[in-house]
Amino acid sequence: MSTRREDRKNTRAKEARKVVYTPPNELKIDEEVEYKFKQDGFKLRWLRYHAEGTEDHRNIARRSREGYELVRPEELPDSFVANLDEYDSEKRKQSFVTIGDLALAKVPLDLAESRKKYYVDQALDAEDAINREIRENAGGTVPVENSSRSSEATGSKAAKFL
Repeated sequence: MSTRREDRKNTRAKEARKVVYTPPNELKIDEEVEYKFKQDGFKLRWLRYHAEGTEDHRNIARRSREGYELVRPEELPDSFVANLDEYDSEKRKQSFVTIGDLALAKVPLDLAESRKKYYVDQALDAEDAINREIRENAGGTVPVENSSRSSEATGSKAAKFL
């Protein structure tokens, strides 16, 4: 005969073992790999290197000017590289890690944060300009009230719209 304490313990163990299904994501980077690069001062991101069957030199060159560097296979653990492709570029004379038309790139953390702040500020400025334009063009005949709400979401969490 089991006691209530044992029943409760077994129930908690069953709850802890529940696994939640998430659809497979080819582009998910292992946490250990992200952590390694973060310790070295870099953030990882997938960049388009191929478009319509040809190398997209323009995009890679633009990203390179922004501070991105393509990640080489020897920079990653073997267990992570085993699931990816390796692409030898004739122009680059070196290989880099790819999935489909995307290449893995790294960018310094401070530059990534600065870039994010720049685009958030751009969006806020645009929102302020729109609100100002609405208030100025209202003419006082119709009361204008901005009841919109916006929020910023990052990472793998789903955005909630209000």
